[in-house]
Amino acid sequence: MKKLLLPLLIIVCLSGCMKFTLKQDKHNEDETSNNINNPSLEQNSDSLYPVMNDNIHELNDTVLEEIVYSFFLVFDFNMSFNEDNFVNYERAYQYIRSAGTYPIEPFEYWNLFENYYDSKSHKYTIPVEVVDKLILDKEIKPSQFAGLTVVDDTYIVESFYWTVRPELHQYFNKDTWMLTVPSEIVDEYILSKFNTTIDHSQIKEYAEDSDTYTYEPFRGGFLYVVSVDEVIVDDEIVKFKSVLTKPDENPSISYQVTFVIEFVHGEYKFLSVDIKDNNI
Repeated sequence: MKKLLLPLLIIVCLSGCMKFTLKQDKHNEDETSNNINNPSLEQNSDSLYPVMNDNIHELNDTVLEEIVYSFFLVFDFNMSFNEDNFVNYERAYQYIRSAGTYPIEPFEYWNLFENYYDSKSHKYTIPVEVVDKLILDKEIKPSQFAGLTVVDDTYIVESFYWTVRPELHQYFNKDTWMLTVPSEIVDEYILSKFNTTIDHSQIKEYAEDSDTYTYEPFRGGFLYVVSVDEVIVDDEIVKFKSVLTKPDENPSISYQVTFVIEFVHGEYKFLSVDIKDNNI
């Protein structure tokens, strides 16, 4: 088995190769009365905490795949909503456990360094010369090893390093496999993904005295075949359809899902999700 924090068991079948460029000019929309009480999405200049950004350079088949399974890793098939809905914060918050913890297009280190993993320490010990050759062959980027500890010409790498967002490394407890994250980081990320209103009272993982969330990242699997069948781009608004089918089931179990997302400056936000049960 792959030795990684998030063993994604999803089987992905994507049709077509979608390459397109989206305009990055964000429309300035009037705030509705429902939006007045939302905390600002802008990071305060005196903030001590990082902002979790996705920094997606291009929407393509791989990224859309990641968005689909990140959504369904934590939500079931009754999570439909439209652009006029405000998503309940208790539900929207769950997204932090998948995409909020694991970045889009994570570096698949387990494919390259499985032989260098030590199950006792949960660390990788990788010779510098091995890394240098992979960089020279352009199989990995130098930035993926930037700032890592080197001992005796060997990189010492925690097993979660490439899967957990770098912004969250300092908040991760490797003994409990839990994250304790300042609420400012989590709240801003959730607001960047859903139309919702922060309500800490709904979240059992929230501690008022420390103003933090303590939660366990998603560590399961999603056994559905995912296909992306149609993509429509209108400036920064992207609409695409996906069919999710559970394999080896008789009769077949499947759902058709239409996503509408806003994609601006490398960040995406769910505007609506329409889930239709094909099994009825």
